[in-house]
Amino acid sequence: MYKALLGLGVALAIAVTIVVTGDSVTSYMRQTAAVVTATLFSLTNESRGEKELYGLAENASLTAAAQAKASDMAARGYFSHATPDGEPFWVWVRDAGYEYSYAGENLAINFTESEEVIDAWLNSDSHRANVLNAKFTEIGIATATGTYKGRPTTFIVQMFGRPAHLVSLEYQEGVRDDSVAPLVIHRR
Repeated sequence: MYKALLGLGVALAIAVTIVVTGDSVTSYMRQTAAVVTATLFSLTNESRGEKELYGLAENASLTAAAQAKASDMAARGYFSHATPDGEPFWVWVRDAGYEYSYAGENLAINFTESEEVIDAWLNSDSHRANVLNAKFTEIGIATATGTYKGRPTTFIVQMFGRPAHLVSLEYQEGVRDDSVAPLVIHRR
């Protein structure tokens, strides 16, 4: 059996990565074992903290988008940022009602432990870039069980976002010290 990852980020550039590692002696029955979204959330924020980045807040809309994507991959037996119909990952985010200025997605498949997933993501340049992207402020994580290439597996989806409404308040030259002017960081 193999383990695979896909990483995609949309901010200023798009990165896609597939990493395949060696055989696993883990039985197929353990495929649904212990990939726990709460653990992935904690490990993601621990990784960010080690780099002196703020933790990500869980967002119900991003979680819904991640669950819809994971369930679709499981039901249709594909593993990709785009659906077999060519729909990109951000369609799931949009359909969940999340308006973003930045969004990203990490995927994993054929892992049995949460720690293995985060380790693999952190050992992949594009996945690590998503996990440690300071532009992201929120996250949603989901799993679904299904079949991929004839074998039972767990599909893991991590959706990152920064809401479109976030603004940075900065002092601007010529503005009184006790006032600030809003500056929109980035809009889609």
